[in-house]
Amino acid sequence: MSASGWVDAFLEMMAVERSAAANTLTAYGRDLADAQAFLARGGGDLVSATLDDIEAYFADLGARGMAAST
Repeated sequence: MSASGWVDAFLEMMAVERSAAANTLTAYGRDLADAQAFLARGGGDLVSATLDDIEAYFADLGARGMAAST
């Protein structure tokens, strides 16, 4: 399954099983798109991301001034 397919499946699960609000789904979608864009700059994607990739993304969020709670 492609990265966008996994994102769609995750958002659908959140909507159906967790009754997530529309704003929550929008925020998750935006965050996952941001992570995908970051990973794509390094030639990766959400499906193939390693722990190092995720840690680099979190470091990038911090460099952009995002709080740890983000």
